[in-house]
Amino acid sequence: MLTNGLQLVTKRLWNFLHTYRELGLRGDEGELGEQLQKLREEKKMSREEVAGAMNVSRQAVYKWENNKGYPDIENLL
Repeated sequence: MLTNGLQLVTKRLWNFLHTYRELGLRGDEGELGEQLQKLREEKKMSREEVAGAMNVSRQAVYKWENNKGYPDIENLL
């Protein structure tokens, strides 16, 4: 069961990616990582908590936050 904070982070991240993919937009390079990190920190969650709930590694979340990689939509469903 996902916590309310994690549900919010996951929902916002999914909405962000879905909107950008649908519109074919790129946005600012740092925007995705900054938004994810900001949401995670607002909810006082660790990268490990986010990663565990999304079935990805802590390193994947680190890469997303630092714009070294981006999640697949499949990770967010």
